[in-house]
Amino acid sequence: MEKYKNDALSVDERVADLISKMTLDEKIKQTDQFYTNDFTQRTPNGRIEKIQWDRLKESTQGMSVGSVQLRGASPKLANELQRYAVEHTRLGIPFLFSEEALHGLFDQYATCFPQQIGLAGTFEPELGRQMGRAIAAEARGLWWVIMLQTCFSQGSLRLHDFDGMRRRPDLRKPYQILGVARHN
Repeated sequence: MEKYKNDALSVDERVADLISKMTLDEKIKQTDQFYTNDFTQRTPNGRIEKIQWDRLKESTQGMSVGSVQLRGASPKLANELQRYAVEHTRLGIPFLFSEEALHGLFDQYATCFPQQIGLAGTFEPELGRQMGRAIAAEARGLWWVIMLQTCFSQGSLRLHDFDGMRRRPDLRKPYQILGVARHN
């Protein structure tokens, strides 16, 4: 068994072993994000009908990638993609699945909320917590979700002022529960 697959070893030992085995191209691929539209066939309403394995193999070149956005994929298809990553790439590094949720999970069946500027304009942190919980429930199973950070500026509200909450500590703390990523 490869050291990096041995869960009896420390994380540091496993990571060091895996990185030592990766080629430069494999390391670069870990910084890449793929979109399922690039290697799937879709129904007229945008749901994934089937994975086009030849296109996936050609685009990944037999390597794992840092992230795959699952737009329109069922859990069954996500499992098939993960099985491919683990069983058919050189090092068997699993895919990380991600999706955008700027104002709700990016899926035709998910809840769509007002944009962050609208939420910020309410000055109601509890609405943000409720929205965050709803998005988290719909995004379960994803490794990470890309969201905007809601912010309040001193004396004004501006769409691209992502440091506003730093200047208003009284409003910053209630929103930390959202766990949103800085995305600007």
